[in-house]
Amino acid sequence: TPFPEDAYTEGDDPYAFLPLAELPEAMKAVAFDTDADIAIVAAEAPGFYVFDAFVQSFDFVDVEDVGGFDAVAIGADGTAYLATTELGTIYAYDSLAGTVSPFGAFAANALSVVVASDGSSSLVAVGDGGLIAGYAAADGTFSDLSLEGGAPALFDVFPSGPNAVAVGDHGAMAVAGERQPTRTADVIRAGAASPDGQLILLVGEGGLVLRYEVASGAVSPMTAPVSKDFWDVAFADDGTALIVGNDG
Repeated sequence: TPFPEDAYTEGDDPYAFLPLAELPEAMKAVAFDTDADIAIVAAEAPGFYVFDAFVQSFDFVDVEDVGGFDAVAIGADGTAYLATTELGTIYAYDSLAGTVSPFGAFAANALSVVVASDGSSSLVAVGDGGLIAGYAAADGTFSDLSLEGGAPALFDVFPSGPNAVAVGDHGAMAVAGERQPTRTADVIRAGAASPDGQLILLVGEGGLVLRYEVASGAVSPMTAPVSKDFWDVAFADDGTALIVGNDG
C-alpha cells in the first residue's frame, strides 16, 4: 500500500522502505530469524527469497516442482517451514546448510502456518474446510485436529500460551482445535495474543475488532475509527497493537 510522504519522518529511523520493484513475484508471507539476522519471504515463485538484513540483499532459493509458497514460519532452532497449497506440502529450510527438504504433507489447502510458542518447533497449519494440522518437530508426523461439521475456511493461526489459535470465515475461532464462540458471522482474517497472554485481538472484514479474554473466554467488540477491511494485527512489547488493512 502506498504511503504519503508525511506518513514517516526522520524519527522513524532505522525503519526504511526497500526498493523491491525488480522482484516480479507477489510476496505472500514473511518470517524473521532474529538470531541469524535474515528473513524468509514466501512468494508466487518456484522457490523463496532469503533477505540478509545486514547487507540488505535478497537471494533466491530454487525448490524443484514448486510453483510458489503461501506461508512461512521460523522454528526455535532457526529452521524455516514453508507451506505450498499447490502440492499440499510443508518444506523445511536449513539456512546454515542451505538445504531444502519436504517436512510433512497435509490433507487440504494450508493458508497459514505457525510454530508452537513452547519452543518445540512443532508446527500447526490451518486452511480450507476447517483444516487444523499438527506436525511433530522430530519427524513431521501428521496429526489431524480439523474442525468437523461443514467447517469454514481458516485464514490465520497464531500462538497463545501453549495453544494454537485458528480464525477464519463466518466468525470461526478455535483454540487447541476446539471451537470458541465469537458472537459474529463476519470474516475474521487474523489475530494476535498480547505480550502478557491475557487477551487476544481478532480483526477482520468491515472494521471488525474483537477483544477475547483468555481466562474467561469473554468476547467483546471494539469500535474501530474506520470501516475498512482489516488484514492483520501485531502487538509491540509494551502491549500496543498495530492493525493494518485496506486503503492504507
